[in-house]
This record gives sequence, C-alpha cells and structure tokens, in this order.
Amino acid sequence: MTSLTLAKPWITVVVPLYNKARTVRASLDSIARQSFQDFEALIVDDGSTDESGCIASEFRDDRFRLFTQKNAGPGAARNRAIAEARGEWLAFLDADDEWMPDYLERASRHLRAEPELGA
Repeated sequence: MTSLTLAKPWITVVVPLYNKARTVRASLDSIARQSFQDFEALIVDDGSTDESGCIASEFRDDRFRLFTQKNAGPGAARNRAIAEARGEWLAFLDADDEWMPDYLERASRHLRAEPELGA
C-alpha cells in the first residue's frame, strides 16, 4: 500500500478493521477485483490486537490507504475514513465481507442513471 496522490475518485470504499486477520485479505482482494476502477479504498485499523493491520499494510494497490487509530469502535473507524475520503460517493464494506466483482459497477450505473437518487 502506498500513499500516491491520485485523481479524485468517484467512489470511496470505507473498510473499518478490527481483529479480522482471517478475512481481511479476501475482503481487500474483492475490492481490488472490481470491474469498476474509479475508486479509492480507505481501511481504518481500529486498534487491532491480531495481525489485521499488518496484513492490510502489505496489500499492494495504490488506490488503497491504511490509517491506524486506538480502538474506538466501528463507528469511529468509519468516521475517520469519511473524514479522509475524496470520492463523490461512499461505499461501506466490513473486513469480514466480500463483494462480487461487478458490485461497484452496478451501483455506479444506477447512481449515474438516476442522479436524483440519494443513498
């Protein structure tokens, strides 16, 4: 994971992370495999006591950024990512979930087709 400055993405993916060493790699892989590529992914390690943060820090994709903080709960982790977000839209994925490869593409298609949508 690097900290290159990228153009403003259309979607910011928010991933709160706390003690999910067994699942976080698959979760991040599911984001990276998206057919829709105009996104950034912000992972907030909320004081994990397992290898979660280390696994996330080794993930090599310039669209991903990792933040660490003392444990304050998933809401605080999400809020930290929101404060750092550059995207027009937010998408939330927990570190023990995965998306199908076309999830963001389908969501963005609906958002673009109906700009009056609020979500």
